[in-house]
Amino acid sequence: PLPNSQSPIPHPPSIGIITPYRAQIALILEVLQKENIDCTGITVDTVERYQGSARDIILISLCTNAARQLDSLISRSDEGVDRKLNVALTRAREQVVILGNESLLAGNEGYRKLLAHCRQAK
Repeated sequence: PLPNSQSPIPHPPSIGIITPYRAQIALILEVLQKENIDCTGITVDTVERYQGSARDIILISLCTNAARQLDSLISRSDEGVDRKLNVALTRAREQVVILGNESLLAGNEGYRKLLAHCRQAK
């Protein structure tokens, strides 16, 4: 429903776009600008730069198109936890959207588990 004149207009959600590559950051920013999208409240950066901050909505852009690129996405701790993925998934206050090549990501055990979890959560 639309807010009436008595209701305060809610603030737009803060949006974070996390991607592993600086070239992808530049491309995303270029597209946002080209499409005249108001980027107030939108930040685009690498997972390392998001550590310690949060947004209402996080879009994770896993822009891989070859299996060999998966290695650069993964950063395992001594306990076997993927630190980068953990940080990316825990930056959202309300919603996480994961964008990527599902069949390629399914070739990695950690991402395969994440995909299975997402299917169950639907």
